Amino acid sequence: MKKGERVIYYRNSLTDDFAGTNIKQKKIDNKYIYYPKNIFFKFFSFLLYYVFAKFLVFLMVKIIYHQKFVNKKLLRKEKNRPIMIYGNHTQTMLDAYVPNLLRLKKNYIIVNPDAVSIRGVRGIVKALGGIPLPNTKESVKNYKDALENIIKSNNSITIFPEAHIWPYYTKIRDFKEQSFRYPVDYNIPVYSLVTVYVRSKCFYRKRPRALSVISGPFYKDDNLSRIDAIKDLRDRVYESMVNVSNSYNQVEYIKYVEIKENE
Repeated sequence: MKKGERVIYYRNSLTDDFAGTNIKQKKIDNKYIYYPKNIFFKFFSFLLYYVFAKFLVFLMVKIIYHQKFVNKKLLRKEKNRPIMIYGNHTQTMLDAYVPNLLRLKKNYIIVNPDAVSIRGVRGIVKALGGIPLPNTKESVKNYKDALENIIKSNNSITIFPEAHIWPYYTKIRDFKEQSFRYPVDYNIPVYSLVTVYVRSKCFYRKRPRALSVISGPFYKDDNLSRIDAIKDLRDRVYESMVNVSNSYNQVEYIKYVEIKENE
């Protein structure tokens, strides 16, 4: 190990999480309101999202991460229809906020229930578009209804299929195809949003610069059965994300080392 080098050891790339949060998870039951129609909440949400968050987010990602979009022009033709965005999960703030800068239309993010489990913050997360996964059978219907309302409004939905945060990770981890049932069932285009980390041009900056690379669109194959179409779409998006990740000379700011079972 080099002096000053940060190393993270992992055993399972599908389940290990390095977000550094220890939150008591809120139960998302049938009482949880996914898509509030209250006029006061709608006004608060609009004000927070479009007046404050968009501007502050833009400044934050530029200052902290020196973030830049690549191929953002691909989304110009999608301004009036719903899309789904799949990204690699390498930051807490960056992943939560960057999708909001992609389009004028509001972006919603499917999140772990942890995101709405902190009292005093859950309302803000909801207003900014956080959609927690249901963890009870009773809440599944409300969850699906919320997704349908979002899609009918021609908004975008972002998913991080890797599920767990690995800060500054420079590869694409394997992920399951389960989340790809949404674009297949709703027949909407898919784009990938891959964050890569390259050397910063600022001589005083040790942390790498974040580039948010957009690829797509990807569509379901109508010649396949539903199950096969879901897997096919997942495989094509995954392959594209890997190709994007490998096409950049990335800086390994944090080194990840796998611990083998016999070690």
